[in-house]
Amino acid sequence: MSRDLFNLYSEFILKEPEVEEGIQVNGRRINNIRYADDTVLLASSGAGLQMQVNIVQISSEKFGLKLNINKTKVMVMSKQSPNEPSISITVNSTKIGQVQHFNYLGSWITTDGRCGKEIRRRINLSKISFNSMKNIFRDRQLSIQLKTSLLKYFVWPVLMYGCETSTVTTKTRKNFEAAEMWFHRRILRIPWTAHQTNVSVLQETGQDRKLLCCIEQRQLKFLGHVIRKGELEDLALSGRIPGKRARGA
Repeated sequence: MSRDLFNLYSEFILKEPEVEEGIQVNGRRINNIRYADDTVLLASSGAGLQMQVNIVQISSEKFGLKLNINKTKVMVMSKQSPNEPSISITVNSTKIGQVQHFNYLGSWITTDGRCGKEIRRRINLSKISFNSMKNIFRDRQLSIQLKTSLLKYFVWPVLMYGCETSTVTTKTRKNFEAAEMWFHRRILRIPWTAHQTNVSVLQETGQDRKLLCCIEQRQLKFLGHVIRKGELEDLALSGRIPGKRARGA
């Protein structure tokens, strides 16, 4: 983050007494999340979000900065509403575009606050990465062991990016397992019409199911790091948010 932008948030966002909007977690109000020059403003209402945007806009002008309307988006997160609620946030009378998802630090954030779409997107990206190396995976002169090693070093990292913060449900677990078998079947050049069981495929490759195990290990390591650090991530993980618990949460 540039020094001017850091001073802007330190002076007008973090210390502004009138900013009472945000999300309450264990009594602590969180109204912005920052990483380098990427910034997310949080509010519990449209009026509160508009107030924060106005503060950022006015404060930016004092430092010779301005908001990029084309790169700024607004999104309403709600698990209760089946349809996306509309919201109107403006900057200099120009309405900010509303989206159903946005890419933050390489991961999709969606309106329902769940991980299913991001996990499916990661699986698709990993399959694209696999297909870009299909000449190597189809080379009959290479051993199965070498191909599976290449799979783990070059394809799985694409699939597991950001998995530390993903919620692995029964449905997403099946998605991961299906993706893992998809890779093995492609390595063995088994057509989709062949009625070959997953057990026989694993025996032929000499592998066990390891993808979910790797994901769980990474999540445990990340959890330990977050708890030891004891900052915002730990607060978001262990803190209580006022209100009723959503169904299935």
